[in-house]
Amino acid sequence: MTLFVLSQRSRTLQPFRRIERRGHRRRGMTLMELLIAVGLVAVVACLLLPALGMAKHFSETTKCIHHLRQTGSAILAYTADRNGRILPRYASDVPAQEAKGWPKRLISLGYIKDPSIVLCPSFLPKTLAETQRHPAIVDASEAYGMRRWVTPSESWVAGDNHKALAQVSSPSQFFLLADSIWLNWRAQGYGITAGSANQAIHLRHRDRANVLFLDGHVEPKAAEYFEKVSQMDTQYTGGKVLKLITVTNAELKAEE
Repeated sequence: MTLFVLSQRSRTLQPFRRIERRGHRRRGMTLMELLIAVGLVAVVACLLLPALGMAKHFSETTKCIHHLRQTGSAILAYTADRNGRILPRYASDVPAQEAKGWPKRLISLGYIKDPSIVLCPSFLPKTLAETQRHPAIVDASEAYGMRRWVTPSESWVAGDNHKALAQVSSPSQFFLLADSIWLNWRAQGYGITAGSANQAIHLRHRDRANVLFLDGHVEPKAAEYFEKVSQMDTQYTGGKVLKLITVTNAELKAEE
């Protein structure tokens, strides 16, 4: 029996014909095609990972510089409120009940509202317990390292106390804070001491450390800069040439 359908164009009945769509059958991927696709994804991932790593590093470095600038503003405000006397890394000349370590002192007195700004985001403590495990910190904390220094009229064994800003001949060239590491902890430490084999400057930003200068500006500095400071800034180390230790991320990994 023949079936008839109504043609839309001619409006006449035409025999119904079964239409077969050839060449449009759906099929899955072959093994070879799957392997090629996986390989292309792997190649793209290899190309993108270094770029993502660089973006992360740039973000952390920028945030570190911002933290140092904020901390510098707090230190300068503290200095202005004390008739031009600079906060030392560990204040030995304040009442016993007051905080002595520079980070906790600024935080407890309200000069720093957000405690996270005293830490480099590239080298954060892993847990709260880790920041409390070091009895040597006493009432300070893991933080950027503040330089230990004396005035030209003091000996190197003089205690940490507030010093007059006027004793620094060129504040814009005098580094006060820097990315630090205390090697026995493998963690940030609140002080940097020339001549110490433990309290080091951590060149964690592409072999450079971010440095806060006494006028409030921040710059990244390489190992050569700190070698020069060790040789030239003897008026702040009691007339002695005392080496500032620097360490890179690669050197730390090699020692593990």
